[in-house]
Amino acid sequence: MLRRIKREVEKSLLPKIEMHINVGITETQKNIYRQLLKKSTIDKGTSSSHYKNILVQLRKVCNHPYLFHGIEAEDAPELGEHLIKMGGKM
Repeated sequence: MLRRIKREVEKSLLPKIEMHINVGITETQKNIYRQLLKKSTIDKGTSSSHYKNILVQLRKVCNHPYLFHGIEAEDAPELGEHLIKMGGKM
């Protein structure tokens, strides 16, 4: 089996440059984040799966807050700028 690697085939390509830009979360995301942390302290679970579930929920807040029920406005269009702004992607 022959295998070709991109750097061997195309020698004129410049090396890839990665830039990491830290962006804060929106005010709505902060509110959801606080509510989840308050709820988790009230539940007082001690198992490792409890803490793993909390981490997954907090990650979900940062990446896709509209996955939580009641966060997205009823009259919001299906696709639009609000998805980008709420997700903190740009």
